[in-house]
Amino acid sequence: MDSSNESQGIFDRIASVLKRVPGGALLFAILPALVLGYMGWFHYGAEHLDRALYALKKENLSLTKQPDWIRSNIVDEVFEQGMLDQITLLDPTSNKKIAHAFEANHWVKSTSHVTKAFGGKVSVDVIYRRPLAMVRVPPSESEELAATGGPAKDHFLPVDADGVVLPTSDFSPNDVLKYFLIIAKDARASSGMTGMQFGDTRITDALKLCSFLDEKSVGIKQIDVVPTMGSGGSSPWLLTLTSADGQRTIVWGHAPGTESRQESSAEAKLERMQEWLTVNADNPARLMLDLRDAHSASQVSLLRP
Repeated sequence: MDSSNESQGIFDRIASVLKRVPGGALLFAILPALVLGYMGWFHYGAEHLDRALYALKKENLSLTKQPDWIRSNIVDEVFEQGMLDQITLLDPTSNKKIAHAFEANHWVKSTSHVTKAFGGKVSVDVIYRRPLAMVRVPPSESEELAATGGPAKDHFLPVDADGVVLPTSDFSPNDVLKYFLIIAKDARASSGMTGMQFGDTRITDALKLCSFLDEKSVGIKQIDVVPTMGSGGSSPWLLTLTSADGQRTIVWGHAPGTESRQESSAEAKLERMQEWLTVNADNPARLMLDLRDAHSASQVSLLRP
């Protein structure tokens, strides 16, 4: 016998029995709806119930304490932009989704841990990006055209040690002088986007020196980047420093790790520069020091008052 005919026969027999039972016709009529309703609940209703009962709530989300230089609320930003309210904590991939949402924020360098606790609480440990320098950027053509009452002004883009452009909205004009200033002719971020690398090898070299000098209290305000004019080394760029008082210039040479064979190491340059700045702190006649080669080491003693 054909199986389809057999199934149809069974269905007809069930229908015949139901019709003989009081109310059976009504039950027969609503049976398909009950089956469809169950299937709909199985596929969709349970998911919505899980989301309602186990959805991540912003008030249950805690984050590594923000450093002082970040003024925006990272939890608020990530919760909204990452649509974290759509995440159910029963999802086995929820930790990964939460981590990715935070790593998409421009201030977050990486997420180290996502931990769930009783009561739907979630703790996220992150490593924040730290501003290291400000890069001077000339006004764009549209800014030049829109300027009134004089030429458009240069502005500064905050970057971290990796050269990633940080949100300018978290900085005021007064914050600029708290960081190293990097000056390179016509420097412009290649991507033009916050959260992306600046994309200029001159800025990369300057940041290598900023990272080396950072937290050493060397009294340096500005780093200028210019071509080396064939002075050797693995980088085509020369770095020149300006002291915090704006009165002294130090020709540093190549960035740390890119020195020429004749060039002193970064550690030796730093030692000589610190001594020179200390010895000549009150001597306006000693305004320049060249640290590029070993011969310049003798300049420290020669420039003593």
